[in-house]
Amino acid sequence: MKNYLIAVVLFSSMAGSATDSKVIDTDLCKVVAHPKQFDKKLLRVRARLFQGMHGAALIDEHCGKGVSLWYLKEAEDHPDFKALDDVFRHSNLNTSDKKIVATFTGTFFRKKKDGITHKTSMVIEASKIEDLDVKYDNSPNGR
Repeated sequence: MKNYLIAVVLFSSMAGSATDSKVIDTDLCKVVAHPKQFDKKLLRVRARLFQGMHGAALIDEHCGKGVSLWYLKEAEDHPDFKALDDVFRHSNLNTSDKKIVATFTGTFFRKKKDGITHKTSMVIEASKIEDLDVKYDNSPNGR
């Protein structure tokens, strides 16, 4: 998969640290509201993907909240990820001209505040993408 798609997570050991191998079906609004409850859990969420020059994020349009998206290097050959890669290969490398919604399964991590931004970061390290739905915007301004 191309480097420009989504930042590749090389820390594959993190995925193995999920405390429960059972997938929890939830939404990002709940995850963002209660990050400690979902930390290191395997989640399945339906969300909109935003991709830009600084990385990728999953957003729940119901609450406007989201998390960063990473994926495991081991998953890059999976057909789901290849289908997503094809979306970016045949159009803009970002999501300015398209709306991408899919079901993402992966381990959620709540990272403690860092010393630079003093913010807590939240990440889903995806291992699976399903039900990929892409709608292209053909308007002149791309919005």
